[in-house]
Amino acid sequence: MKRLLIYFSAFIQTACLSAFFGSQDPQSDRYRLGHLDANWEKIDPAGADQAYRHRQNHSVFSISSACGDERLRSLEDLLNDMQTQLSNVETTSPPAYRTIEGHAVILSETKGNIDGQPMTMRAAVLRSKRCIYDFVLAGPNMSGDDRASFDQLLQSFRETK
Repeated sequence: MKRLLIYFSAFIQTACLSAFFGSQDPQSDRYRLGHLDANWEKIDPAGADQAYRHRQNHSVFSISSACGDERLRSLEDLLNDMQTQLSNVETTSPPAYRTIEGHAVILSETKGNIDGQPMTMRAAVLRSKRCIYDFVLAGPNMSGDDRASFDQLLQSFRETK
């Protein structure tokens, strides 16, 4: 289990768009999110703005922001950049488009491997006028409740500045 948590940490660090593109503020005050239930504990976000781990199944949820010129790339390209962190990728939920507070969002779920370990990743990219925000939920044993928490937090997004 400890080895798998190391993979999660590495995955979160490399999956975050802000690690690839634009400026990133680890203590971002550009947005607000709702609250996760007590099953989620805040963890070191590494290169992300915020990160949480589920206390029972150890799924990891992270939120990152990037505000450079790369925010102008297509949502599909940005989502694909996150999904390429997995090997042997299989799309389990094709890209779906939403609007949250007037911002375009793309959402998808994939399965694959990281260093030979099975991993499921639910990812969304939200574009505002100034920044892109990526939301990543990753784990080997994600539950329906994990997905519901992810969707609820994504839906609660509000840009503040």
